[in-house]
Amino acid sequence: MKPQDERYLQFPLFLIRNIFINKEQTINQIIKYGIYRYSTRFKYSIDNIAQQIIYDYYKGNLSNDLKQKIDLIDNEIIGKDDDYNGFTGKGQFDPANEITELMECFKNDDDFYLVAIEHYRIHLAYQSLNISGNKENCLQIGKEIENQITKGEPMPMINLNLLFDFRDNPKSEFEIMQLCAFIAIKSILGIKNAVKTNKNHIQSRIFGYASIKHLPTEFNEVTKALYNKYSHRYHIDKVLQHLELNWNIITYSNNLRGLYLAVNNKMNIEQLALLAETKKQKNRILDLKKKKADAKNKALQQLNKEVQLKE
Repeated sequence: MKPQDERYLQFPLFLIRNIFINKEQTINQIIKYGIYRYSTRFKYSIDNIAQQIIYDYYKGNLSNDLKQKIDLIDNEIIGKDDDYNGFTGKGQFDPANEITELMECFKNDDDFYLVAIEHYRIHLAYQSLNISGNKENCLQIGKEIENQITKGEPMPMINLNLLFDFRDNPKSEFEIMQLCAFIAIKSILGIKNAVKTNKNHIQSRIFGYASIKHLPTEFNEVTKALYNKYSHRYHIDKVLQHLELNWNIITYSNNLRGLYLAVNNKMNIEQLALLAETKKQKNRILDLKKKKADAKNKALQQLNKEVQLKE
């Protein structure tokens, strides 16, 4: 696959768990699932599906399942146009009779139609993203991963060109860590302009887990060593600093329990600081009110005790 245009793909966070063990395989899974998920957005019509299926049949681009289903169709039209392969004498692809026949087959075979829809949508996804590759394998892997996604799984989005860069070029541990931290922060932000979190939560997301409570009791050797390393403040702060310098991430923490995060195309550092300090001030006021309310209740309780003693 080779990218031509800048596009974003969405994928389940758990796919990055093995990126330090096998970078290429991990990113390939992210790409394949992202393309599959992207394909499900496309609308379709039965006649367009039929036309694409017939076109790919003549070009030899159908999955084995689809080709077998078409080969089993009992008619003398589909696949019999050996001279023109669906094209008219003027070079236009217009297999009208075959389209009509195939549409009737769709109406009588729901499974056939569903597989044809998936084929058509994955074709549109590759076309829209301006990439090439094994569509059948992409569809298969994408569906397998889809079945593994549980409720509440974070679903970050990532730039396709960035994925290709990290997959196809040598990257250091620290560079891969930056990518994972970037994905982690984007997954925490979601559609929000800014969010308050903490470093432990970010670290959980870096290693592909929704939160600390989702971490396994035991990591593999590679992940365990890295998790322990980046649990130290120096190393995680260094990653966050590089994200601010090179990845358009901004952070703010000033006597806060945790830190605020944002992406600088949605908010600048002054706006993030104002948000954080405003929230901190509101919390201080609420805390002050609570302390006064607690003091009042204690005072009233004490007065009631004194009145009872006098009686």
